[in-house]
Amino acid sequence: MADRNIQQQLTTFALTGLASSLTFLYLPTTVGAQSDTETTEETEASESLPPESLPVANVSLTNGLVTIELRNQIAGKVYYEVLGETGQRTLDGSSQVTLPALQAPVSINFYRPNGRFILVEPEVPATPGVAIIHFRPTDQQESDRRVLTIQENGAIVFN
Repeated sequence: MADRNIQQQLTTFALTGLASSLTFLYLPTTVGAQSDTETTEETEASESLPPESLPVANVSLTNGLVTIELRNQIAGKVYYEVLGETGQRTLDGSSQVTLPALQAPVSINFYRPNGRFILVEPEVPATPGVAIIHFRPTDQQESDRRVLTIQENGAIVFN
């Protein structure tokens, strides 16, 4: 219990110099104490994975590489960037682009310039090493996605 009380204190040290001597001021400040219920709820929440980190699909990588096809099924533009590989690019409405032989792990950021939400649906065809990512419009904020990662094991997750 003493350790918990120590952890709940914020200690501020102020250093002031007067001529050639130093004076230390010790100013303990107690941060709002948490109840055991709050602590337990936080622990339980941190132990379960958020839905964004659970795989939504799995792709069979080919020698650690994946070819990604982006299909924009929105009437307007989608901006995307393959982190560490490309700069920001534009994918026009109702169009598609193929990004060949990307080394996993690979992350793609995307957004609509008008700020509207994007429903992102991965598809894994029978062809090994290929993932198709569909961009569709949605009005549901909880369905909006902005980053997709294909991990080293082929798991496709939203970040």
